[in-house]
Amino acid sequence: MWIEPERTGLFLGQSPNIADPTFVDVVARLCDTPEEFARWLQEQKTLAASDPAVAAGRPHIEQTACINCHAVNGTVGTGRFGPIWTHLIDRDTLGSGVPRTRPENLRAWIKAPGQFKPGVLMPAYEPDDRD
Repeated sequence: MWIEPERTGLFLGQSPNIADPTFVDVVARLCDTPEEFARWLQEQKTLAASDPAVAAGRPHIEQTACINCHAVNGTVGTGRFGPIWTHLIDRDTLGSGVPRTRPENLRAWIKAPGQFKPGVLMPAYEPDDRD
């Protein structure tokens, strides 16, 4: 599938394979200038270290099995199986467009991802409220 967007935004599509009803993110990043795109690209490679939530969650991510599948720039997390988690909360959706990215949806996704996306390969995880 190929798209040629004419404006900046997040474009959601559905897999053309009827046997695979999984939603897919189709993201287009249009920029006015190559410099703007280069700045955005650099921001995506850095960790939002000044964010208190990032600082609080970093030890947990680095000490659990999460990093076996997920990479988080600026941490020991270098997993390549699951999506990269750097700037996760800045994304519009989780799980390829299934729920909107909100703290309560992220918590529910981690506890039971299959409720949002049947057949997802991510195992359920039961963090406590602090985690």
